Amino acid sequence: MRMPWFVLGTCLMPLLAAAPPDAAKVRRNLESLEQLCISRLDFSERRQALALIDQILAELEGVDDRSPSRPAPKVTPFETLMAEVKKTPFASDRLKCLETYLSARRIGATQLAQVMALFSFDSERIDCVKVALPGLADPDNVLPLLMQVSSTFQREALMRLMWEQRQTRAAAGTERVPQG
Repeated sequence: MRMPWFVLGTCLMPLLAAAPPDAAKVRRNLESLEQLCISRLDFSERRQALALIDQILAELEGVDDRSPSRPAPKVTPFETLMAEVKKTPFASDRLKCLETYLSARRIGATQLAQVMALFSFDSERIDCVKVALPGLADPDNVLPLLMQVSSTFQREALMRLMWEQRQTRAAAGTERVPQG
């Protein structure tokens, strides 16, 4: 079970205020926490956790300016895409977000599977693949995509779609299709 960061903060702040702690020990423990746990969080949780650690360190040092002591974590374009898709309510608008992302870069099958997981229905997930297929970096890596589709019928449709794309690439001379 994951503990929300605000709960951790509400537990730690009174302890820091009650007695003067050993600053070096607290700093070491917070650095360990940052190295062990924060890298596993998604972007928004990571930002909240780092802000909480900064707040604890500021209170530990008696500084109350709340200015960040470290640069903001770098946001990858894929993290930005995921955040946009999560906050967009309609599937058609989510597909537009994906199209915009793909206009400037390619996407891997594992990343596409993460995007697909944000859609509610298998048909929407198939539409997601249709949009991303021309920009798919590893079109032979079908398994992550298939794992996101629950219906056997839709899985077959996805396999057919992937096969047609492969045939198109082979006809265009961009890929060799094995004989067999």
